[in-house]
Amino acid sequence: MKRAVMFISFLVLLFLFPMVSPAFSSPTVIVDGRALSFDVSPVIENSRTLVPIRAIFEALGADVSWDDITQSITVTKGTTKIKLTIDQVTAYKNDLPVILDVPVRIINNRTFVPLRFVSEALESKVNWDVASQTITIISMANPSEGKQQKGCIGAIDYSNPNKYTVNGKQS
Repeated sequence: MKRAVMFISFLVLLFLFPMVSPAFSSPTVIVDGRALSFDVSPVIENSRTLVPIRAIFEALGADVSWDDITQSITVTKGTTKIKLTIDQVTAYKNDLPVILDVPVRIINNRTFVPLRFVSEALESKVNWDVASQTITIISMANPSEGKQQKGCIGAIDYSNPNKYTVNGKQS
């Protein structure tokens, strides 16, 4: 009887293992229809995806500077300025504090940032598909500038989030 229970438990674990393993794989990140490649894979910490800073900010068209003394990163794009500090949960967007769910980290000698925060702080839309472990980002122009960024498939009317344009046609 004891052997039968152990054998059935083993079979249950064997069949569950393939269903659990994709959750531990690195997510795919797509920005404006292009899959990003990273020299160090993205990681998930406390249900938040962290990605190497260089790849995400280059894809979103932002400028990045590093302050070695304060261990901080300053990101600028248009009129938006983001300041992040290693191992801190407080970031600043246009000098206003924002509490992050996870801090900026250094992993394998690379600086990792919370993907959703930095993307949305730069006026991008972020979608997560749990089944395919894919994060899709659509970059947007700064609404105050009234321009559509190159590579963007549409624009959102921020006074009415249900109204947007795709290829020049309102929806």
